[in-house]
Amino acid sequence: MGCGLVRSDPLFRAHIDACDAVLRPFLNAPLLEILEDRGGNYLSDTRYAQPALVALETGLVRLWADRGIVPTWVLGHSVGEFAAAVAAGVMELHDALTLVATRGRLMASAPGQGAMLSVAASSEAVLRVLGAQGGRLDIASFNAVEQVVLSGEEESIRSAHACLHQGGISCRQLTVSHAFHSRLMEPIVPTFRTAMSAVRLAQPR
Repeated sequence: MGCGLVRSDPLFRAHIDACDAVLRPFLNAPLLEILEDRGGNYLSDTRYAQPALVALETGLVRLWADRGIVPTWVLGHSVGEFAAAVAAGVMELHDALTLVATRGRLMASAPGQGAMLSVAASSEAVLRVLGAQGGRLDIASFNAVEQVVLSGEEESIRSAHACLHQGGISCRQLTVSHAFHSRLMEPIVPTFRTAMSAVRLAQPR
């Protein structure tokens, strides 16, 4: 989608070029090459996927604004919170991209063989399974009333998958490199907090 917009819209292309200039010191590939991902190696790697997502999302906001579509409220999940912060004027694009590139690098360095599992069940049902896993898994997100994502060590995720499947609950393992939004990310928090503290935040407009 991003590549199609780069080809068809000069404003979006200029935005991607501007993002590329910021990100080039952090990534060893041009942003457009990452968005195209012809070899399938970039977007499955959080170091590249996170900056690419924020570049795409902030580019869409600029594209819509150019068409007169300006949001009253913005909301972001996970790395999307950075794009929302840029849209709201809380954070400059340069700072957001720098932080997200740092975040991606740190998350990629997190220890452990992690995995994530999307579960079509209520949080109550999922919490029962979590109890059976001895507290080794975390709820990464509540996406809907009956749509929960689990995160943690790969072995525990596989065990939860088998347990849920046996109980007739639909679930699927996500294609991710790490157990995002789980306690396995805790070792990177102090370093990321230091990076975050260097950024000036403004009141949302």
